[in-house]
Amino acid sequence: MARKQLGTAPTRAADALTVAALATKWAVVNVKDYGATGDGTTDDSAAITAATSALTNGQTLYFPAGNYRFAQKNPASGAAVAVVGKSNIAIMFDPAARLTMDNLDSSGNGTGHGILVKGAATNVTLVNPNITWTTVPSARSFGDGVHVLGYPSDSAPPAGWVGSTGTVTNLTVINGRVANAPQTGMVLLGVSDPKIIGFRAISTLADGLHFNACRRITAMGHTALSCGDDGLAFVTYYDASALWATSDDGPFQTSVLTDWCNSGAVAAVAVTGGSANGVRIQQARDLAVSSVTVNGKSSGIIINSSIAGGSIAWTSLASRNVTINSIAIASCDTGITIRTEQINSTNDSKWWDFAGVNVADADVRGCTNWSVSCSGDGSVNSTVAGIRLGSMKLVAGSGGGGQGGVNITSLRSAAIDGVHLVTDHGSQFLIGGADTLRSGSVTALPSSQLSIGRVVNEGGNLLIQDIAGITAVTVESRNAPGDGVQLNRVKDAVIQNLRSTLPGRSGGLTRGLLLTKTFNIDIANAVVAMDAATPSSFSSIEIGGGDAGDIAANGLRIEKLTYTSALNDTANKAVSQGGSYGPLAWYARLNWRHSGASTPVWFRGQLGDQATVVPLLRQTLNSGSTVYQGLAIPMGALLVGAKFRVTLDFANPATAATQAIALRWGPNGSAGDTPVLSFTATGTAAADKARLVFDVGVDSISTTTGAVTAQLQMTRQLQSGTTGFHNVTAATSQFSDAQATSLNTFAATYLGVSIVTSVASTTILLSGVIERIY
Repeated sequence: MARKQLGTAPTRAADALTVAALATKWAVVNVKDYGATGDGTTDDSAAITAATSALTNGQTLYFPAGNYRFAQKNPASGAAVAVVGKSNIAIMFDPAARLTMDNLDSSGNGTGHGILVKGAATNVTLVNPNITWTTVPSARSFGDGVHVLGYPSDSAPPAGWVGSTGTVTNLTVINGRVANAPQTGMVLLGVSDPKIIGFRAISTLADGLHFNACRRITAMGHTALSCGDDGLAFVTYYDASALWATSDDGPFQTSVLTDWCNSGAVAAVAVTGGSANGVRIQQARDLAVSSVTVNGKSSGIIINSSIAGGSIAWTSLASRNVTINSIAIASCDTGITIRTEQINSTNDSKWWDFAGVNVADADVRGCTNWSVSCSGDGSVNSTVAGIRLGSMKLVAGSGGGGQGGVNITSLRSAAIDGVHLVTDHGSQFLIGGADTLRSGSVTALPSSQLSIGRVVNEGGNLLIQDIAGITAVTVESRNAPGDGVQLNRVKDAVIQNLRSTLPGRSGGLTRGLLLTKTFNIDIANAVVAMDAATPSSFSSIEIGGGDAGDIAANGLRIEKLTYTSALNDTANKAVSQGGSYGPLAWYARLNWRHSGASTPVWFRGQLGDQATVVPLLRQTLNSGSTVYQGLAIPMGALLVGAKFRVTLDFANPATAATQAIALRWGPNGSAGDTPVLSFTATGTAAADKARLVFDVGVDSISTTTGAVTAQLQMTRQLQSGTTGFHNVTAATSQFSDAQATSLNTFAATYLGVSIVTSVASTTILLSGVIERIY
């Protein structure tokens, strides 16, 4: 996909102008004036050290065009160029200048940094710093290209800290380049308001660019090539009391998230090759990263928290208020990774609540393990909260265990929208409540409060599993080798659209929709579309999996299931488990059509044990007689939050008439049930008409007696004519929003309407309906 370019590095022409401007503004200390040759052969270590020592506040250290070899091992200052406690200074390289580090020890390990800046310091500018180690180090060791050490506080450091005398503020690095560093290309620790423009890290043995405990970061145009660790890292560590890991060089630690946890904005990041991750974010707050391109890393982007132990070396809190967008990732092991390590719901939420973390606008291609992976510690209590994932086009790679699919487990109070996986080898799209399938009844699953907008697996199965408390707009599978969409051990779900298009591409047993061990599920619209290549062992929908632990479904409501095929057939191909483990309190309204039939027609039917709509047709009544019609509701379907609607359309006879009308709720299914609302309506002319709409909602159900408490509310009253039905009145105080009644436990209860008229042989009820709406 096209990438938005939010920022680019300055041009070399601009570099020259910057050099000239700074040289004019500040007094210049030229390294050649102190004996440096810049010929690439002579050891310029002493000259560079002397020039650096001569630098004072308000001056510029200048490297003219040339190759400056620094061969001194273990320099006393710790670096070729060390600036400590100096402000309003610049270190400026001519665009054709380079500092060559030639000081590895006999084992091939580094012995010093290229440039070192220590606070307290303000307004430090590095222009065109170009630093290369002549020989590739044998291992990660001492020596960053640029090492900046401040302190993460506006106050002076406390006793015990000896690394610097305070923070470094307003550091600017323009067009930096570091190659073959024993550690990072550039690391900033405890720096306020840094600006890093156009930095390149090449074949460093550790991170390309690393921020630790900085704030108000601005970075643009960062490139990392073949780095041995993360291309770009925002990392702060946790400790309940210790503020640093080592007293002379950090890294820094905090006990809470603050703006010193790498707040800021970063744009135009490109990472290619090497090990570890493209971008790592660990214990960050208020950070925005945009226009990210990663190719050939272990993870393109990783956001994680961790508690040290075993193979986990560091401890970090969950990040908050982090946005990453405009992302292009290719040929990694995993595209986007969100993970808690050795952390689960038994820990405090500060470890697993990533509130405000938003990853969106991503194009992920050719990742071999997972295109997207969100997971916890691998346990039944794994938890990752607060994440929003959106607008992702994923093209699965192959070769890893997940074959480039989507593995989203453990999410809580989170949202997924616009995630579209494309696979040509059947990769799975999994949304699960925990990393490990939990034991026990589905009714005991805790709510995940997960919102799903639209998710699609084009070429594979979409499985939602072991989860409770989800709302979804569209869940869709296309061209899956086997089953299309499966809900397994799902509780309390509301899904607007459930779609399975052309599943069973590999033949064999295939279910368009497979629902196993579900509880309290509402599906508004389900679609299964097949062609002539429908497998012989095919079900449009199968409801099953029931056993002694959980029945196949309890409280399943499918308002509309549309099944189409190109077969010459008449069957709906719907299957449900029978026997004592079969579904209970359920229904599915079916529409099906087979275009291959000689005369294709639409069929309609309903499956299940629960009637959902009772039509109230035109009734002719005699004076004083009662007519009753009701909707049977199995008690197993009466769940808290269930709602029923009664709609009545009346027309008055030619003569004046009074009708006594009652809404009744009870076990008998007759006019003998207790009225929960009674009222009268009087009409005097045939033109008098009325439509009355009532909602009945279940508020509570006693766990000991089974008593049901409900509310009754008139939601609409439309009338026409001049008299009569304009005076619909309640006969008792029962006609109120707070109306409640209690029922004992029965096999079924009924919601019905009874009508008594004062005129013989009078048609007063034109039409109406009693229906379950939730």
